[in-house]
Amino acid sequence: MGSGKRIPGDMFREQVNTISSWFDQWNECERTVALYSLIKRVTHVNARFLSLVLDQTIGDSQELQLHEQQANNPG
Repeated sequence: MGSGKRIPGDMFREQVNTISSWFDQWNECERTVALYSLIKRVTHVNARFLSLVLDQTIGDSQELQLHEQQANNPG
């Protein structure tokens, strides 16, 4: 790596780190818009994978359940 050449994997990793850094600086709405914009560009197979990961990640979320109860409360 002393030659100064960039390995494609390293460049990709840098790009992901840059996007992650931006993401950390955005508010919740901006994050949602950015994610939606990216998700619209993935294949159906990758969208299905992401759907399964999200379902598994939020499936046991007490906070989410509380928000859903409050949102659906007619009072």
